[in-house]
Amino acid sequence: MNNELNKQQTNLPDLISLLRYEDERNKKSTNRFKIFYFVFGAVYAFVFILHFLFDEDNAWTDSLSGIFYVLAWITFALLFRKANKEYSQIDYSLPTILMLRKAAQRYKLFQPKLRIAIGAVILINIASSLNKVVIPMTQSAISDIIQFQIIFAIAISVGFIIGVLVWRKRQKPIRDNILALIDELENY
Repeated sequence: MNNELNKQQTNLPDLISLLRYEDERNKKSTNRFKIFYFVFGAVYAFVFILHFLFDEDNAWTDSLSGIFYVLAWITFALLFRKANKEYSQIDYSLPTILMLRKAAQRYKLFQPKLRIAIGAVILINIASSLNKVVIPMTQSAISDIIQFQIIFAIAISVGFIIGVLVWRKRQKPIRDNILALIDELENY
């Protein structure tokens, strides 16, 4: 099936077969991530509450950091739950053009939900940076925060590049085929 993703498939039955395969794969993947983030978020929230209640040396930055981490994990869990629900409700029996337009939107690289994911990444960045804060701020603490920001930016950039490369290999060919078929059907 993977080799077929790179071929030009403007044949509707073949394209729908590829869509079903990729949609099912994405549905399974989003379900695994949804479970992971809900479990991880719940565990982290539990540890955070214990730390908040029983650690006498708990600094305000630790508390704020914990809140930002929990918010980030919950945001990711809700994003993956929504994506999983969308993949579970795909209707291939819709009129062909409508079904293809929805599929083209689904396989678009930049989607509105990306802004929410970026917000969650920023929450993780803030939470991690707060873990580096010491009062009073010293040159060493500032240096640690700057180093962390550089490493964090590199890690996020590498992750983004890998995501784009995976999209280009797996989903862009499908989207290109969908758009070609839509064009063919509308100009017929």
